[in-house]
Amino acid sequence: MKSTQDVPSDQQHFLHVVAPSGRSIEPCVFLVAQGIADQAVSYAGKFLDDSCVAVNLLEEAAASVSEVIRTKEAAQIAPIRDVRRYLFRVFLRKVAEVGETRPDTKRPANGIPIPAMIARATGWIARYFWTRFWAISTALRER
Repeated sequence: MKSTQDVPSDQQHFLHVVAPSGRSIEPCVFLVAQGIADQAVSYAGKFLDDSCVAVNLLEEAAASVSEVIRTKEAAQIAPIRDVRRYLFRVFLRKVAEVGETRPDTKRPANGIPIPAMIARATGWIARYFWTRFWAISTALRER
């Protein structure tokens, strides 16, 4: 891993060498991920409104790409030509998956407005309240 002296001072987002799932990231993929971190997190911020989630997704994407690289090496298959581009595409797919399942991106069918506090909350708090809100509104619609 790079020391803090080797990282540019304008770098805003720092990654871990192990993804949140516990999978390791190859050093070559880690360097590429660190290089695109600011751009990737900035782009994902338009959809997720949470830079921490975006960083975690980038780390997971880097771990997935690392697994692909290890698998290709073991099977003696041609390596990935452009790791940067491949990593960014995997990251975009993960952002799209999370964006589809995030509770704050969906609207209830009955049109009841979601309280601003819940709409702006992130992480498990929003998921908890949204799940409860959705269950109550679904139960009321079924009556």
